[in-house]
Amino acid sequence: MAKFIAIAVSVILVILFLGHWALYLFLVSVFPAVYGNLSALRIILGVLWISFIAASLISHKFNNLMTRAFYKISAVWLGFFMYLLIGAFTYAVLMVILPSTSQITMSIIGEILIGSAVVVVIYGIVNANRIRITSVKVPIPNLPELWKSRKAVFISDLHLGQVLSVRFAERVVSKINKLKPDIIFIGGDLYDGVAVNAKSAIEPFSKLQVPLGIYFVTGNHEEFSDNSKYLSAIRGAGIKALIDEKVIIDGIQLIGVDYAHASKEEKFNEILRSLNIDRGKPSILLKHVPSDLNIALDNGISFQLSGHTHKAQVFPVNLVTYLVFKRFDYGLHNLGSMQTYTSSGVGTWGPPLRVGTKSEIVEITFQFEKHP
Repeated sequence: MAKFIAIAVSVILVILFLGHWALYLFLVSVFPAVYGNLSALRIILGVLWISFIAASLISHKFNNLMTRAFYKISAVWLGFFMYLLIGAFTYAVLMVILPSTSQITMSIIGEILIGSAVVVVIYGIVNANRIRITSVKVPIPNLPELWKSRKAVFISDLHLGQVLSVRFAERVVSKINKLKPDIIFIGGDLYDGVAVNAKSAIEPFSKLQVPLGIYFVTGNHEEFSDNSKYLSAIRGAGIKALIDEKVIIDGIQLIGVDYAHASKEEKFNEILRSLNIDRGKPSILLKHVPSDLNIALDNGISFQLSGHTHKAQVFPVNLVTYLVFKRFDYGLHNLGSMQTYTSSGVGTWGPPLRVGTKSEIVEITFQFEKHP
């Protein structure tokens, strides 16, 4: 595992280095005056190059004012860097297709591209902090009368840690309580997997008022290390962690599969088979990642709830998640007789911004539908 992490970090550092070098060339071209300060620019970009990786590694060991500030600054830079790089690419293309354009004109174009990146990042930060309610109506075959028009809330990917913590959790809880749901589902990555006071970060959730309870499944970020501290804090807040198990709630089979097992195709299938899912009764599956959907369908799942993708958080990366998850990266979809909903998440990971996506709490109203 340590070897894999070292290789992954090395590859990321190489990619970031090449990106920062391209950005360096872009800035020098747009601002010829920096020729007299190239060393300073190189040092600044050199520090920024390793900042997010360094902050991520430090944040797994320490959680204090300094580490939180360092992580937030480096995370914002990562988002800014991406849009600056898009500007640099656009600038390079324009230089090729408009070779006779004067340096003054190209510099103005470059400044506009940089200014646009600043505007996009500011918008992204503001947008990420706006928690929206997404309301969906889900017809489920053989739905018990007790569930007709009942309301559920689904949240995922809060990523409580260095950037988002108690205050953010309080905001989420306040919005959920106003919806007055009958039941709450949490689809993993409640924690970011970094150093955090797990108990205090989740404490606001103990104030949720839910008649039928709160149910949680783990995500990949809970698996970065021993997840027992997270599970202990979650249970202490009155949340039921579903670890490869099924519970019956007023005639609905609610199933949760642990991320570590759900991420392995054979193990996932084995667990679902072992739970003896009654195909004649409705079932809801909580699974962090919207993958292996055919396995869920083959095992008689009526409705799967997932998160994980964040819908990539920022455009244009969400085009990648759309292709990777074959359109199931976000929203309500059908796969045969099974319905799926993938949330874009309520929190953020990495750059604390959203462009082309939203931070959402999903409000689900169940509707009766007779099985054909």
